[in-house]
Amino acid sequence: MLVSEWYQQTVPSTATRVKQLTCVILPFIKLPGLIESIFPHSRISYVSLIPRPGTNSPALSPDSKIEWDIPFLALHTKLIRSYWAVLDGWKPWDFLEGDFAALRSHGFRFAKGADAEYHEVVRSAASQFAAAVAENAKTSGAEAIVVYGRGHWTMNAAALAAKKLGLRLFVIERGILPNSYIVDLDIPFTAPGSQFRQAWQSFRSVDYHRDNGVRRLSESSWDLYDRLLNRQKGQRAGANQHFRKIIVGQCLFDFNCLDASFNTPLELVERVLDTYPELQSDADVCYRPHPLSPEEYSNGVIHTHFRVVNIERSAPWDALGPHTVLYTWNSTLGLEAKLVFNSTVRILDADCHYSWINSCSRSDEEAYIHFLNEYSVFQ
Repeated sequence: MLVSEWYQQTVPSTATRVKQLTCVILPFIKLPGLIESIFPHSRISYVSLIPRPGTNSPALSPDSKIEWDIPFLALHTKLIRSYWAVLDGWKPWDFLEGDFAALRSHGFRFAKGADAEYHEVVRSAASQFAAAVAENAKTSGAEAIVVYGRGHWTMNAAALAAKKLGLRLFVIERGILPNSYIVDLDIPFTAPGSQFRQAWQSFRSVDYHRDNGVRRLSESSWDLYDRLLNRQKGQRAGANQHFRKIIVGQCLFDFNCLDASFNTPLELVERVLDTYPELQSDADVCYRPHPLSPEEYSNGVIHTHFRVVNIERSAPWDALGPHTVLYTWNSTLGLEAKLVFNSTVRILDADCHYSWINSCSRSDEEAYIHFLNEYSVFQ
């Protein structure tokens, strides 16, 4: 099979053929831009919680009687609980303040730290938002609904609207290669059952050209996130310590943690130490928080019932290498460490999207890079 024949069967190819869309947009996504590059032939009707030019912003009311059973609201409330718990503002999630302001502008009332109160507000607002997205899709004649991820409540409200209308749901997420995005159907591309996973399996039989004209996974996401967070000052505990065994933190409000056997970073660390008892007395093991997960460790350590574990924050090219062993639930940073730094990766999640990486050949790794280049959309 040729690459061109294979590509025609993929979700990114399908996206280029859609003519009319309803897209629920988040404030950090530029308009026009990413969505137009993925759906180049579509007329797009945008819906946004926060009013912005070129979008429709639904009117919401705390007195509304609309009740829809919105999926995965717990993912969002888990994020808010973490966001409210940290002392310093978490830059990637600054847009949440805009969410709060928008909800209050519609008459909703909730206090910082009032988790149950906020959950009820979001449950009501999400029901109304879902109904508004469905109405937009019907009015505009949409063939599909588009969302960015499945964590924010507006995205899952839109997902339910698509299900009720019998429309396709396209889910966009940041990709694995630098400056890339990946689109899938219904669920994020890393989730079990994704079209992305099936496409990778079928790509193995494709006759692709092994040339140098590909974008390689050469920039560490850890460094990218560190620069995004701009958290250098006062956050360098362990910067001069070179640990060879790293427990990789997870973004706990990510879709891929829905079935995780832990609810907090501490529980994750203890799960790793329990699974690998040899680490319980190993001074060479550390914990590296996920850069997008609001966590704070002012003393540079995390206290487990086994022992105290150091927090590691050094630059990736200092921390990673062929002698480094990473322990992860299913973080894509483990894949990057293997492909870029040739580190060893121990994966706890049996459904991890790259569990094949520890039993593959170098030619498989090269094929995967080519696959990502063909499947991804670059910005």
